[in-house]
Amino acid sequence: MQQKIFYSIFSACFLLLLIVNIFLIFSFEAFLERELFLKLESSAKQVKDSANKYINGELKYISHHRLTIINNDGEVLYDNFADISKLDNHILRHEVQEAFKNGVAKSIRYSDTLQEKTLYYALMHDNLIIRLSNTHDYLFGSIVRFMPYFIVEFFAFLFLSLLLAKVLTRKILKPIIECDIDSLSKDSSYKELHSFVKKIKFQNKVIKQKQKEILLLIENMSDGIIWLNRHGNILSVNKSVSLYFSDIESTLSIYQLSDCTFLKIALEALEEFKKNKQQENKILQLKIAHYECEVVLSSIISKNKFKGMVIVIRNITEKKIAQKLQREFSANVTHELKTPLTSILASSEMIRNKLVAKEDLDSFVDRIYCESRRLLSMIDEILKISFFDEGKEDRLKKIRINLKNIVERVSERLSLIAEGALVTIKLDVCDCHIFGVEDLIEDSIFNICHNAIRYNKPNGEVLITLHKENDAIKLSIKDTGIGIPQDSLPRIFERFFCVDKGRSKKLGGSGLGLSIVDTALKYHNATIDVKSEVGIGSEFIITFKEVES
Repeated sequence: MQQKIFYSIFSACFLLLLIVNIFLIFSFEAFLERELFLKLESSAKQVKDSANKYINGELKYISHHRLTIINNDGEVLYDNFADISKLDNHILRHEVQEAFKNGVAKSIRYSDTLQEKTLYYALMHDNLIIRLSNTHDYLFGSIVRFMPYFIVEFFAFLFLSLLLAKVLTRKILKPIIECDIDSLSKDSSYKELHSFVKKIKFQNKVIKQKQKEILLLIENMSDGIIWLNRHGNILSVNKSVSLYFSDIESTLSIYQLSDCTFLKIALEALEEFKKNKQQENKILQLKIAHYECEVVLSSIISKNKFKGMVIVIRNITEKKIAQKLQREFSANVTHELKTPLTSILASSEMIRNKLVAKEDLDSFVDRIYCESRRLLSMIDEILKISFFDEGKEDRLKKIRINLKNIVERVSERLSLIAEGALVTIKLDVCDCHIFGVEDLIEDSIFNICHNAIRYNKPNGEVLITLHKENDAIKLSIKDTGIGIPQDSLPRIFERFFCVDKGRSKKLGGSGLGLSIVDTALKYHNATIDVKSEVGIGSEFIITFKEVES
């Protein structure tokens, strides 16, 4: 913009200077012509009284002007520049005819005699035409004598034009360069820019807002982001990167990173992007700081030039664990379903082929019945887990429920099982209300209480307490059973995990009950804590958020 304004002003000044000088030259030429005609007129008036003397040869006209005396017939009687015998008749010359007609004539035309453009002045006196003339070279010579002054004037004003263009450019741009868009008022230097500035301010506001949103979004992303320039210098990082590189915020170059594997991959990608100069992405998985990560490396290309690289680091540790658990779950489901099915198939084939004695038939039928019940129970539990895994729990409607009623109902359902296992169920409950899905809460409490009975000791007891504590509701299910080893406590909510697989199978356990409990309680924003000691018993403490009455 600065160059454009400068050249515009200088071009205008130069054009004006050129026009003025051309005008001056032509004006000067016209002035010299006028002056020459005045001299010719003055000389003609001086010569007219002595015309006959010049004709008769008594006087000789000595001057740089050409003197020609012509009679009424156009015959040249005297010429101080040419031989009159060789001159043709001048009656048809324009200045001669005009002089005969008006007494005085001026003319500028090409002279055949002098072979040049010539200025003529003719005066009628005593039936004679006194004509004085001078060539145009005389004028040109006068102009040439003044030419050095014109050249000096031209370059002087050319320099002044350059200086003026520079000064005016600075003066015009100064208010624009020094203006503060945020504080620009209506009485500023350029009122014509107000609408333009208004649009800029609006766009600036929008851009700043978008920039803040993008920076806030990037800063709060769970994925780590690293910006590098083409030389490998770190331009910017977000806070999530510190999970993988603790000293990244004080690191100026990627070369300073301590993770050799990551550094090698990043440098190889940087060199490859720099060489190809194309928009490219590379996606790979590697371990960084004990985390399983997915790393995306993207080149930054602008106007076919490589500017740098963006590295996105995503923590996929949980995803990997989930994939591993899913594989284990699929393998366990296959194994757990295959076991009762094999038993059912074997028993039924033996009965079908009449390989079972009549006295053993009832035991085989009981085995088929028990394994079928176990299989149906396991399928029901697997369907419940799948229901939550597929995210279908939102279809369930939460209502206000009384936990006391649910605990009492569970206690009643388990009373016969507890009696058969020689276990006493004791209740210490009060009215407590939550929002939830009644069937899920009842199944969760039933599973924990059922386990407390199954893994209890003869003449043992299960104590269920329900009370309010500040803004929370505490449900405790405590037994006097065999307890859980400390190394197994972190895994009891894993799918198909059993502390004692032999005893679990004997008691009909599949290892899915507590996993379903954990998932259902998480859906209700409830927490579950477990305290246990081998040989003494276990206590499951569930904490709910109380709802207002």
